Amino acid sequence: MCLLAAVVVVALSNVVGQRATTAHANAVLAKLEVRAPEAVRAGLLYQAKITVTALQTLPQAQLVLGSGWIDGLTMNTEEPSPSTETSGPSGSLVFDIGTLQQGQAYVQYLEYQVNPTSLSRRSQVVTVMSDKAPVVSLHRTMTIVP
Repeated sequence: MCLLAAVVVVALSNVVGQRATTAHANAVLAKLEVRAPEAVRAGLLYQAKITVTALQTLPQAQLVLGSGWIDGLTMNTEEPSPSTETSGPSGSLVFDIGTLQQGQAYVQYLEYQVNPTSLSRRSQVVTVMSDKAPVVSLHRTMTIVP
């Protein structure tokens, strides 16, 4: 019984992952917020929420997700669908999100499943671009546990 209780306590204290955390990055032109788990288990289904708030008008805005958002993960859906989605440098994904007016927020939801054979720590970088120039970037680390 003690072993069973210990497993429950470990799971509830988020030692084995899945509880979402929020990270913030601020710049002169925009604010970026990412809400997603920092630790996940193989096979887990989870959601990431990325919010970009324009502090000034951002023409031709793009959301760039580094390869850590894709490698070893299955992206089930993205809402809203970007106007275009392309491959970027080093295996990144580039979402064209159009022009963001000052004060406007853009929210991107991503639904994932962790591939069962993925076990590692990975860097997850999110960058907001405007007119092909970086505006704000956020770096976080995600750990996949068995």
